[in-house]
Amino acid sequence: ADVLAGWNAMLGAPIADTVALVDQLRGRLPLHVLSNTNAAHVAAIRAAHPGLLERFDVLHVSHELGWRKPHRRAF
Repeated sequence: ADVLAGWNAMLGAPIADTVALVDQLRGRLPLHVLSNTNAAHVAAIRAAHPGLLERFDVLHVSHELGWRKPHRRAF
């Protein structure tokens, strides 16, 4: 539990200007996320910031893709 808490402590708060921009673009452009992350971080983000990830049409996360940025297959 301590390791997980420390691991998730590196996650910062959403950047308000970025969230506002994403909200402005919703419905006008397809919105995708490509992140070098893992299931623990995704769960922590969902718990700490409900609705944040749901703003995007698709989440591409390295632990599901099997590739991390900058590997070309991640893209």
